[in-house]
Amino acid sequence: MMTARCVALAAWFWAAGVAAADGVCRVDGSGDACGQRGRCFLGACVCDAGSRGRFCEVADDAALACGDAAQQAADVAACADHIARLGQRYGRGTDARRRAHARRGPAGAPNVGRSNSPGSPCRAVLASVDRCAYRPAVGTVTVDPARWALAQKFEAETWRQLGSRGQDRDETHLRNYDGYASLLPRRFERALEVGCGPWTQTRWVLRATGAEVGHLTLSDPLLETYRAEVPSCSYASNDSLAAFFPTVGRVAYVAAGGEDLRDGGGAVAVDLATGARAPAAFRDAYDLAVMINVLEHCRDALATLQNLVNAVRPGGYLVLEDRYADSQWRAYDAGASLRFPDRNVAAKRGEPFWDVGHPLQPKRALFTLLARHFDVVHWRNNLFPEEQSPDEVYFIGRKRKSDHAATDLEWYAN
Repeated sequence: MMTARCVALAAWFWAAGVAAADGVCRVDGSGDACGQRGRCFLGACVCDAGSRGRFCEVADDAALACGDAAQQAADVAACADHIARLGQRYGRGTDARRRAHARRGPAGAPNVGRSNSPGSPCRAVLASVDRCAYRPAVGTVTVDPARWALAQKFEAETWRQLGSRGQDRDETHLRNYDGYASLLPRRFERALEVGCGPWTQTRWVLRATGAEVGHLTLSDPLLETYRAEVPSCSYASNDSLAAFFPTVGRVAYVAAGGEDLRDGGGAVAVDLATGARAPAAFRDAYDLAVMINVLEHCRDALATLQNLVNAVRPGGYLVLEDRYADSQWRAYDAGASLRFPDRNVAAKRGEPFWDVGHPLQPKRALFTLLARHFDVVHWRNNLFPEEQSPDEVYFIGRKRKSDHAATDLEWYAN
């Protein structure tokens, strides 16, 4: 007889609008059980806005009424022009000049982070384009290509301005993973980092554990921009590779987002030492995969997580950290949302809690479903007070060689 815990979990997913799996919605994301109104994700149907039910077959009258598509496109274009102007004001001077610009006060700051300030043309994008992408069960997990391109402009300009930092919350992640102590293997033949940014988090994983890697693949859609325009990039040259990755045999890069990291997806791996190019293979190819603070930057969180899980071979390890915005969405729907790190919280009530560079705001349901396909060796939640920021999950899991999760849910649902 199924345990009470499994029954409760299955019922919870049903109530949230995430339909239980069956034989044609598989854990690898294949199958057509979800029809035209949903997506097969890790063996479960995730319904589009305006649909619900086990197979997303029921129309939902609570669907959002979205604005005019032409106006939304105009809003995106106006925001892109605004970010470009900020970049021109910022210039391409020395690191000292860039740091001086980044420290300016509100009146004169060209910092791209202020693209969300009152009066900015980017504000319209948050309230129209982004809000229309919301799905009640899982939050905002996809955006269209034009909106994602806007977020990428924001991200690239941010690190052009702040590239001298040389790190992105590295010590915070190290502390919340307890120094990666639960990641026991000290040798990985093949490792993958998705959304590596200018400096990667894998270097900290390896530094903390002393682990060796035979072949490391770094992936990021802005990877070539970082190599060319962020002087402190940890993989910009062979010298930087030797300094930052002393325990890695070979390093290759794939200039693509997590959505494209699948066999047949067109991704090309470039050897950083030789420049040799070859089609990249991902399915069951890695015994370590790392993705830290990436989903909110993506075009499609469902495809990114699905590809990430598919890339880890059975028995391999996944290191995943990201934010989930359940409490933020509840507050926003009640007209009381806040946006961190803006400190004037009183002025932010009832406004979008996300920004131009981070359009995706998923809910915890995604991570709960993913974790069911791993033996969890580390799980920590950071719950922020007063809903000033989405909460975070720090996860390390070992992929199960035999997965009965979908079968259990199918038995309960039927």
